[in-house]
Amino acid sequence: AYIGGTGAKLQAFDAKTGEELWTFKTKGWIYAYPGIYSSPVVVNGKVFVGSDNARLHALDAITGKKVWEYKTGGTVAGTPAVVNDVVYFDSLDGKMYAVSAEDGTKIWSTTVCEHPDQYWSYVGMGQMSSSPNVSGGVVYSASDDGKVYALDAATGEKVWTYDTGATIYSSLA
Repeated sequence: AYIGGTGAKLQAFDAKTGEELWTFKTKGWIYAYPGIYSSPVVVNGKVFVGSDNARLHALDAITGKKVWEYKTGGTVAGTPAVVNDVVYFDSLDGKMYAVSAEDGTKIWSTTVCEHPDQYWSYVGMGQMSSSPNVSGGVVYSASDDGKVYALDAATGEKVWTYDTGATIYSSLA
């Protein structure tokens, strides 16, 4: 069992006994309570998790040792999606990313929010903070700018955008 939280750490526990197996600490970024707000995802022996230090981390699921990390321009708060050895995730910098699950190499990144700058991030607009969903070669995500975004999973090109007229904090199912 894997869980993150404030204190900028991800912990692994034995699901049968509750014994802690390992702890991975990230460095906090700009918040008073540095932490991991993303839910961890375990695929092919790796744990993928975002953190407020503007990084997506890939850890060995057994040892907790860092395999690789990818730096973005903002907190990675949503839960990453891993499909066909590609990790899709968004960041509070207003971008959606696709990186190799094997080594963290960037495949593409696309700015999707209209207002991903520091001012809008401060007031809570234009942030990609939901968890992406991938289906049929399309990555779906939403932002608190009120829009739902559909991107081509292979290229990151926008397929369509829908304006809900309301701030969105949840993830798409």
